[in-house]
Amino acid sequence: MYAAGPLPHEQLDGLDITAAIAAIEARESRLLAARDITVTDPTVTELVRERLVDVLIPYAAQLRIAAPATAASLPLAA
Repeated sequence: MYAAGPLPHEQLDGLDITAAIAAIEARESRLLAARDITVTDPTVTELVRERLVDVLIPYAAQLRIAAPATAASLPLAA
């Protein structure tokens, strides 16, 4: 539902026009369904976030991002 890009069955590379239209329709249908679900039940987004946290917690050490640079260490624009 929340995939950032096209799913494997929605790829257009190497498809004839009929298959490409079917792939485009599949993606459009998925995006419309996601929109409808979110509009109908806004708590879905909250549930998805909770599930992602549950799944990602065991990998938190691997997901650590470097601390942001402080303003003093950034170069000044001329």
